[in-house]
Amino acid sequence: MQEHPLVSIIIPTYNRAHLLGETLDSVLAQTYTNWECLVVDDGSTDDTETLVLGYVVKDSRFQYHKRPDSHLPGGNGARNYGFEVSQGEFLVFLDSDDLLMSFALQNRIQAALSNQAEIMVTQSGVFKLKIGDIDKVWNVVSYGTTVVDFLIRFLNVDMPWQTAGVTWSRRFFNKCGMWHPTLTAWQDWEMHCRALIQQPKMVVLVDKADNYYRYLTNDGIATTFKDKAYLNAVSIAILSIYKQFLTHKALYKTIKLQFEVLVFYMIIKRPVSLGYHKFPLVYLFKFPFSKGRLSRYRFIKIYIIELLSRSTKIRKFLLGAYYKKHQRYLTLKTTHLK
Repeated sequence: MQEHPLVSIIIPTYNRAHLLGETLDSVLAQTYTNWECLVVDDGSTDDTETLVLGYVVKDSRFQYHKRPDSHLPGGNGARNYGFEVSQGEFLVFLDSDDLLMSFALQNRIQAALSNQAEIMVTQSGVFKLKIGDIDKVWNVVSYGTTVVDFLIRFLNVDMPWQTAGVTWSRRFFNKCGMWHPTLTAWQDWEMHCRALIQQPKMVVLVDKADNYYRYLTNDGIATTFKDKAYLNAVSIAILSIYKQFLTHKALYKTIKLQFEVLVFYMIIKRPVSLGYHKFPLVYLFKFPFSKGRLSRYRFIKIYIIELLSRSTKIRKFLLGAYYKKHQRYLTLKTTHLK
């Protein structure tokens, strides 16, 4: 491996010309200089092309691509196309409003080479308009955390890192199978779980945040999280990971409790609480249930309890203490964005 390997920074974008320039400036400021930055346009109708071509003229390390029709619309299709045309030995995926600190690539590549890492994760920060304007972190990441520990955190929807906090070796990313092309939500969750299931050689850098996620809060985003299409995408992501576990049964035995809680929470409890009372019935027939705790019988039982508990009287007088136990069971433990 080269002493200063090429790093491919891949950025999918759609109508983000007003934010993308700041992201590209953070790439341009890197102290590690052997990089290429591929911006893949997913069909923007704003000034994205003009903006990016301006960077291409200034610095040939920038590239502008349009997602071809051979790849499905959406961020994942753009990311996968960017990977296919990239040349780097290492990969970093940024969203078009993320920021990298100037030392990010330098520290990451040095650590990756020293440890022959297949995947490396770093601490992620959070900001709104400028770095330091919000008292939040993406999450807490600690030295000594095992791959299985990280996987359990993802199953608790306690995402330890975000997309920009990961550096991939090209060979390992290709082994994982690239981004799920049809997912419209939880695509990073699905990709990172899939990677962890492979139990890669992993390095963690947590001294300081080297990337920042733009924390946008508005009614549109809040509504999306309650949308039926969003819940369906989440369920598809969970189903995808379950299929991965079917070929890694020894690993599944160590995390099956967390996984079953995730299934029952996201496919039954949350949809029913939002008024989508028939939503779980679709997955009653789609999900490949087992003979153990993640059985069709338990799925139906929990579904009925959730339906009955919508009534305050039934919850109080018929379910009583059992409902409190049920609630404790269906709890996801997370410090994400706290």
